[in-house]
Amino acid sequence: MKKKILIPYLRFSILVGLSIILTSFSGTLHAERPNILFCISDDQSYVHAGANGDPVVQTPAFDRVAREGIRFTHAFCDAPTCGPSRSAILTGQHIWRLEEAGNIHSTLPKKFNTYTELLQGSGYAVGYTGKGWSPGRLNAGGREANPAGRQFTNRKLKNRLKAMSDLDYAANFGDFLKQVDKGQPFCFWLGTYEPHRGFDLGNGKRNAKDPSKVIVSPIFPDHPTVRSDILDYYMEIEHFDQMVARSMKLLEISGQLDNTIIVVTSDHGMPFPRAKASLYDAGSRVPLAIRWPDGIIDPGRVYDGPVNLSELAPTFLTATGLPVPKMMTARG
Repeated sequence: MKKKILIPYLRFSILVGLSIILTSFSGTLHAERPNILFCISDDQSYVHAGANGDPVVQTPAFDRVAREGIRFTHAFCDAPTCGPSRSAILTGQHIWRLEEAGNIHSTLPKKFNTYTELLQGSGYAVGYTGKGWSPGRLNAGGREANPAGRQFTNRKLKNRLKAMSDLDYAANFGDFLKQVDKGQPFCFWLGTYEPHRGFDLGNGKRNAKDPSKVIVSPIFPDHPTVRSDILDYYMEIEHFDQMVARSMKLLEISGQLDNTIIVVTSDHGMPFPRAKASLYDAGSRVPLAIRWPDGIIDPGRVYDGPVNLSELAPTFLTATGLPVPKMMTARG
């Protein structure tokens, strides 16, 4: 028998300063606990997605999630570097509380609850592929395993793409789904290593992308080398998007697509000067779209207010019927 939860007058609070009504009732709603598929790229700025206005990069999966859910135009990471940003996402904490004391190679102390651990404790199957919490030394903080969940890495791409990981992220998600018990809700972190550098030099041009159509940010010199470099970066974003599309197809085939909260975002901005590791928009503003037909009213909306990725943790807990720990400083 599938587990049921009561959600009185539910509001699915998304991020800082924002409460988006998902389902509003005079009574109560009986619902299955939703699954969660969290898709996070590594180093992607807000503007570099089709739905966000880029004329060159092709992101049909992100665009679909935005079209069938909610797209955020001013979503910001909590820190424009990998470790602190991912720590904030997992814990729902402001970064200065997490005792990392480093921008990159640090740790995540065990005393800080993560939404993944709380979901697992409530009966969820939890797993990840690719880049979960990283980089750093988790054992220094008393952790024995990555807080993103159980790792799935057996599936590899038959034709490895140069300068990209050989992990078949979507196939690894498929392996995870096969071991989830029937009727058991799940939470999966699909974290690609792309579009992190290095890139395959000239890959964009070889794939018929037109450098003249690239919108070069004023923070960069407008030079043919820069345009070509951005095209190579686009190829890796498209690789990430293809993995999201394949993962959504797996959910569709298994009949779980509409009861799955799908989040597509990035940990921080592009790996270019004056972007990653800076507070310019190119470093701290990220793409964010959320799809959940069973829970989101009026799909296709665009929210223009500022939101923050650390609010995802309490949002996930609220949506799955769990209390938000007082330790989580991020609130919807």
